[in-house]
Amino acid sequence: MLSAEELTLLYWCASSYYSGLGEIVDAGCFLGGSTVALASGLRDNLKVAGKERRIHSFDRFLVDHDTKQRFFQDSPLKVGDSFLSAYEHNIEKHRSHVEIYAGDIRSAAWNAPIEILFLDVIKESSINDVIMTRFFPHLIPGISLVIQQDYIHFALPWIHITMERLAEYFETLDYFRSGSAVYRLKRALPAETLEGFVASPPSADE
Repeated sequence: MLSAEELTLLYWCASSYYSGLGEIVDAGCFLGGSTVALASGLRDNLKVAGKERRIHSFDRFLVDHDTKQRFFQDSPLKVGDSFLSAYEHNIEKHRSHVEIYAGDIRSAAWNAPIEILFLDVIKESSINDVIMTRFFPHLIPGISLVIQQDYIHFALPWIHITMERLAEYFETLDYFRSGSAVYRLKRALPAETLEGFVASPPSADE
């Protein structure tokens, strides 16, 4: 589901940009395309010594109606079945680099610095709220990259609203016509800004 450009970006982030100051969050990893790209980069990173479980991959790992039609047509898996074993098979060569979190990310806890935050999970506005209040506070000013994989299309407008309202805190580094927009955090995000955003969604005029 990721383009060759996006996979190259993720590889570069983990191999050349990543310093080990924070963790790598791979949120919405599906069958492992993003995970393998990040893990391959981490493997080839000469600056970072401790690489065990530095990539934290989140997904429900459940077949839904869309993925059944697009990716599991010839599979015995039914809607609602888990494809976690297929994901684990796909990342087998990189398993030591990855911590897997199976389930709804809205129920996940997080409390560690984040250096690279890849987001392909924000399919609902409530998930966007969780990312903002639970993960964004752990970004490192001047260092952390945020990759919004669903930015360059119209289907998930809360992503655009979020990044516009937080524009003073981020610099835009790049974007790919296939989907991703890449940002770096310029300065610390005040907790009251993130919590206030969730508590008070923008008005129609805004």
